Parts: sequence; structure tokens; C-alpha cells
Amino acid sequence: MQDEPLTLSEQVGSNSEIEDAPSVETLGKAYDLLQKLLGENDGVASSIQLKRTRVSQASLPEEVASQCIKELQFLDAHADARVGRKNAKTYHSGRSFFSKEKYEEALAETEKEAEAKGQEAEETPETEEREKETPQNRQEEARLGVYVKTALETIYDSDHALEDHPYVFDVHSDRPGSAFENVDLLAVHWRSENTVGEKTVDLVSIEVKLEFSAKAVHEACSYTRFSHRVWVACAVNSEPPEAALELRSKDPGLFDYAVARGIGILACRHAKGRSYEIFPIHWPVWQDPEAVEKDRFVERYRSHFEQAGVAEKRKRSARY
Repeated sequence: MQDEPLTLSEQVGSNSEIEDAPSVETLGKAYDLLQKLLGENDGVASSIQLKRTRVSQASLPEEVASQCIKELQFLDAHADARVGRKNAKTYHSGRSFFSKEKYEEALAETEKEAEAKGQEAEETPETEEREKETPQNRQEEARLGVYVKTALETIYDSDHALEDHPYVFDVHSDRPGSAFENVDLLAVHWRSENTVGEKTVDLVSIEVKLEFSAKAVHEACSYTRFSHRVWVACAVNSEPPEAALELRSKDPGLFDYAVARGIGILACRHAKGRSYEIFPIHWPVWQDPEAVEKDRFVERYRSHFEQAGVAEKRKRSARY
């Protein structure tokens, strides 16, 4: 366990950890290009669009362009010196950069979606699996899932992902399996592309709970049967540096057990209004589930995996 967990930017790679990191001049030009693209595209520019434009206009290697994009996603207090521009700031979520105005609109849309999901959960009839949960908890967990989904879209954004295909899904209301098979969110992480053009994909499962409880950890551990990586997302009161200590202090044995089993932990802290700030305090360990379990998982959520491009769409036969 890390007493002082790394920030998201530090965990995906800080300047000191990147070999041959982009120079200030290179990163500054990438920043200027981003501002230009935002101006030309109504305040929204995809990471893919920025990378392609940067490679074509500056003849940069793809690896350098990718490093520029990662650094621009996570500009911190030293942004001015790193980019070589005054008041350098970026707004990023999922696969896209935003102007400040468009980012605020995106946050408002997320809040609107969260409220809709909460209302939907309140109106959905109780299942035997969730009969002991209060309507208020189900409603808030559904709201929380929307913010976790947005955070996962940033975490699992990848250069190898299929363009225009979603890769994170809120499936908490689907319930296609038996007990301990119904995940709240699922994601696919396109990790690499091999020499014959086939891509390596991780299947990711997420359990969303308001509290870091034995039930949440037990359900998450069961997902390792069919997932490469598993997260528990739960509410905390502390800011990033103290969130891990907060959860461990409540139940040291449970926290250590989750870490030992390789379960990732996403902390969800109340932010402005009824929104949440989501940040990782422990990253999930890669699991190696049996092929038959992975196949069953894909089959249970086949429509979503088809959208992601992981499963081929079934051909419909003609009816006579």
C-alpha cells in the first residue's frame, strides 16, 4: 500500500519517467496546435485528431506525439514552464480536449446524465439480488456510476483503441448473469497491436458501491474469474493524498485483502454540487482468467462488446 498515492498524471507517466520526453519547444508547439484545433472545431478536439495533425505537420514520430498528448492531458502547477506558455491550461476528458466553455458544458451534461440514471434506478423494480439495498443507495450508486464511467474513459483511452467505438459501458441495470456475475461497469483496454495487425485487449470490470465494504470486495474478487482487471469504486471524504489512509483506517484487514487480491480501488470524493471527483488510489493487478470464463463474460454483455469491436456482430438469418 502507498501511504501517499501518486496522482493520476504521475501514475501514467511523469516527465522524469519518460525517456526522451518532448522538449519545451515541441510541447509548446503541440499546445499551440491544440488551441488552434479547438478554435476551428467549436471548442472540441479529439486526442486522435491532435496526434494526426501533429505528426503530419511536424513530421514527428508517433511516440513523441503520443507523449505530447499525455503531458497535455495532465498539466499541473508547473505547466507554464513545461509548455513555455503563460497561463497554460487544458481541459480533457475521455478521448477529447475541450475549451473551458465546452468542458463546463460537458460537466453539466454528465450531471444531467447522473440525475437521469439516479431517477431510473429509483423507478426500477427491486431484484432479489438488491432487495436489501435502500432506494436512496441504489439511486446514488447509479449517479456515482456516471462519474466513474467518465473517469474510466480517461484511464483507458489508448492509441490502439478502435476509432469511433465506445470502450466504457454502464451496465448496472442489465443484470444478465447470476449472483456475483453482474458488474456495474465494464471497459475494454486496447493495450497493444502486434505484427500481424491483431490487437491485445484487456477486459475490465468495475463494482460501484457507496461504501468500501466486504460485500463490494467479495463481488469484485469474483469478477477476477472472467476479467483481466477489476476495480472497486467507492465514496471517500478525503482528498487524494489521504484517501487510501482513510479507507485502510476504517478496515485494515479488508483493505489489505483487496490489495493482496489485486483489486484496484477508485476513490470517489464529493465535489461541486452533487458531482464526484474520481481518482485511483490503488491500481488493479492483471489477472489471467480461463478462456471459457472470458467467453461467457463477453456473451453475457455481447451487445456492448460488439459496440466496442471486441466481439463480431452476429449475422441475422432470413426468416421464411
